[in-house]
Amino acid sequence: MTRQEKARTWRTRKMHTIEACATASRDQLLVLVADKLSNLASLQEELIFHGDAIWSSFNASKEDIAWYHRTLHSALADKLQDTRLLGLYTRLVDEVFAA
Repeated sequence: MTRQEKARTWRTRKMHTIEACATASRDQLLVLVADKLSNLASLQEELIFHGDAIWSSFNASKEDIAWYHRTLHSALADKLQDTRLLGLYTRLVDEVFAA
């Protein structure tokens, strides 16, 4: 499978996750945002130690990964706006993808 094919598969999977937010329960969304928060915290740590070179290890570009997290955040915002987890996720998305 080429990198371009992997990227298409990646985007399809991410779109499925985003679309599933519309019908997911609050508990399911809390698990999802907790998982993404953990993933971004690990990513942020890797960025500190290894810099931008880490982006080459993903099946998507930094821009595509930023798109995913920002779009996912929008899908979660209405249902989880009153939670600390969403606030932490918001801050981490802004920090990791600020540049």
